[in-house]
Amino acid sequence: MATNLRKSRPFNHRKPPLVKQKWVPTVPLWEKKFCTEIGAVPWKKLVEAKNYLSLHENVMNWDDSACRDAFDNAKKRFSASIKGLPCDISLPNPDIYIDDIDWNSNDELIMELESETNVPINEGVVILDYSILYNQIFGCIGWGDAEV
Repeated sequence: MATNLRKSRPFNHRKPPLVKQKWVPTVPLWEKKFCTEIGAVPWKKLVEAKNYLSLHENVMNWDDSACRDAFDNAKKRFSASIKGLPCDISLPNPDIYIDDIDWNSNDELIMELESETNVPINEGVVILDYSILYNQIFGCIGWGDAEV
């Protein structure tokens, strides 16, 4: 009886039809626009750089939280501006790393610095012409020559 059931039912080798899913980008368009417009780095170049990032371990382990905070704040300001929303995150202080200048200069120190940069008048000058070196053969030295 079991053999009769197998003959009567056709065997289907095809896979069930796949449900078509709508493609959703992993990175929003406004973030790509942010990198291009504000950061002046095309998104494609950023992705290429990220592919090679794992080759440089010191870059992978680098922790710069201040830079990350500034980047995230810039993204939030950009996102709010393109969406027309108010943003309470202020721009960073452009003078944050500029020290106060001591305008009371030391005249002796300035004279000492200027005297070191003066070139003596009677010092000779050597000008090399390409035609002088054209037929010369130069041998490479170093990298183990002393070991031989």
